[in-house]
Amino acid sequence: MSLDRGREVQVIADAVQLASAGRRPQTSRVVIDALSGLVTGAIESAGVATMLAGALAELGAVTVSVDRDVLRMGNVTLGGSAAATLRARGITWITVHRPPGFSGCNSFVRALSPLPTGSPLIINENLWSSGFEVGGPKSEGDGRPGRPEFVEARLVADWLYRARRGRVTSVFLLRRAVAATLDAGVPDAGDTEDGPADGMDRVARARRVFRLALRVGSVVGLRRLDLEELGVAAITRDVGALLSRGGEDEQAEEGARALLSGAYSAAAVRRALVALEHGRDFESAPVTPTLFARIVRAADDYDRLVYGAEQSPADALRALSAETGTRYCPIVFQALATALGPMPPGTRLRLVDGRTAVVISYPREEFPLDRPLVQITHQRDGAEATVREVVDLAKEGRVTRVLSR
Repeated sequence: MSLDRGREVQVIADAVQLASAGRRPQTSRVVIDALSGLVTGAIESAGVATMLAGALAELGAVTVSVDRDVLRMGNVTLGGSAAATLRARGITWITVHRPPGFSGCNSFVRALSPLPTGSPLIINENLWSSGFEVGGPKSEGDGRPGRPEFVEARLVADWLYRARRGRVTSVFLLRRAVAATLDAGVPDAGDTEDGPADGMDRVARARRVFRLALRVGSVVGLRRLDLEELGVAAITRDVGALLSRGGEDEQAEEGARALLSGAYSAAAVRRALVALEHGRDFESAPVTPTLFARIVRAADDYDRLVYGAEQSPADALRALSAETGTRYCPIVFQALATALGPMPPGTRLRLVDGRTAVVISYPREEFPLDRPLVQITHQRDGAEATVREVVDLAKEGRVTRVLSR
């Protein structure tokens, strides 16, 4: 049953006042009160949108989890029927990845409010572009935004979009991206099927570099929390290039300052040091770069050689090997070579049936090193494949020759 109209107006006014005053715990309460009012019908849609817009302008990126009996946002919880109603619709979490404004909140409210109990919410790009994402067990599956790699790509893209506008200190989105990738297992190569024209795209590069850095970090023996921080630092490494038109040193310094602006946690310091040091040589730097910076340097330069200079993975590794001990840390290079294996992603192969393929997976522990996942690029007669079929060489096919790029 809806509130009395006069009371509803007062609730909305109080909520907007709290948000504008920047009182974070109370403002968090505004968000879950608004969600509860929406799904239970206690507050009209326009009022919910107004409350959310005011609160989220202050809070920025947030996550509301839908537990069995409560809505939870950080340390703020709210009981009642709203949690049960949302869970009945297959919704177990709601995230806001950027302040959505009133129009974005309106889109969210329209998407959520008409659903009858028992109807799962279908996530779509319009909802994402409004600043929201909603999901749960029913949102998973092929081709849906719940897939970790789909979520990862959008979260990285959105953070880079905001970084271009100087909003770089909040890495909530990136932590979600890295955590989702790790939760799905040891990260695979990602965008290895991209052609040279797309290979240096900033989002694709960020994803490849952070995934490779995670592989190297795993070989080195980093703990889960350290891997999460390493992944985030690998994505934010070149933020200075988005903020400054100066030389490499100036960009590195600008990136480090931006990542530390208003955020002095140990994790923020590690990210800033990666931004500052990942372009420095191992031997000639005044101070030996941190382990994170050395890992990111090797992963970044390897990716640049393969996708920017269009060298074969084998040639790229040889180029890095020639400067190990001077530009690159020997331990990190060995871990990189181990992570890549004898047939790194991007390696061109001739199969026993005459077709040409490109490797799209890192070594898999349960299979021999010469049996990766590959994607067919050319048919037996040399014609380009119209359908990029993926073949698991552990189940079918065999390699007869490794080709140069």
